[in-house]
Amino acid sequence: MPVKSRTPKLATVDECLSLMHDGMTIATGGLGMFNKPCQWVREIAKRRIGNLILCSSPQASYDADLLIGAGLVKRTNIAQVSFDQLGLAPNFRYAAQRGLIDAVVQAEATLAGGYLAAAQGLPYHAVGTLKGNDIVKLMSFAKKYTSPLGGEELLAVPALSPDMAFIHAQEGDEFGNLRHLGAPAFDPIIARAAKVVIASVDRIISHQRLRMEPEKTTIPSRFITKIVHLPYGAHPTFSPRHYVEDEEHLRNYIQRARQSLGGHAPEAYKEYLEKYVYGPKDVFEYLELIGGVRRLTQLEGVW
Repeated sequence: MPVKSRTPKLATVDECLSLMHDGMTIATGGLGMFNKPCQWVREIAKRRIGNLILCSSPQASYDADLLIGAGLVKRTNIAQVSFDQLGLAPNFRYAAQRGLIDAVVQAEATLAGGYLAAAQGLPYHAVGTLKGNDIVKLMSFAKKYTSPLGGEELLAVPALSPDMAFIHAQEGDEFGNLRHLGAPAFDPIIARAAKVVIASVDRIISHQRLRMEPEKTTIPSRFITKIVHLPYGAHPTFSPRHYVEDEEHLRNYIQRARQSLGGHAPEAYKEYLEKYVYGPKDVFEYLELIGGVRRLTQLEGVW
């Protein structure tokens, strides 16, 4: 019998985001300050796709803060939003404290449970690690129950299945097989839980090379809907074994957000969005704005 040819999943940014509309529940991969799908976040913001329910891995950073600062998020399902050693996320903190967004209280365990339930096709997942923790009192979505096996009191966390998920990895082939050159963190779980998964990679590699090193594949193509080549797509967060986080850019971002929210320079954050988000026509124009080859070489040099 003739072997059926496979259909490549390589796509453009426009093709991928044509699948997205206002009011969706989306998830961003990565963790904290690495592998965040930052170029996808900027592209979403540029198109003003809003009224979003935003999920993430347990710790979000630039990804969540930018979408909230652009006024595109109505609810978050995230355990923490911060910039690690650079401090808390100003837009998230401001919006959550003032009720401008519905910041659902989550823990790492409940997020993991929600994604795992969706990935396994279950209505809920059992969580047993939050016993005695008062945070459970703030989780109206989770229900206590008694296990029919042994009588242990557990927490039932409902399935969390985003309409779309955006993931960034270091390498991938034309069929959507991904390779993370560092820890994949929650990306494999999110990819299995979401209905549509859009991946970006710093480098496209040949399928032949990928087949020669099958053990390096972290997410197989069956879980990926589309893949796009977006070099430095995690900037200003870091991409393991490729480039480190751009702390100078992140400090500028945080300072501008704080200046605007504090009333010291009301236009500062808007100016950031105009320059780095709304202005560039694509990732290559963005990379020129952040310093081009010279800056990228500096960020790569640390590895």
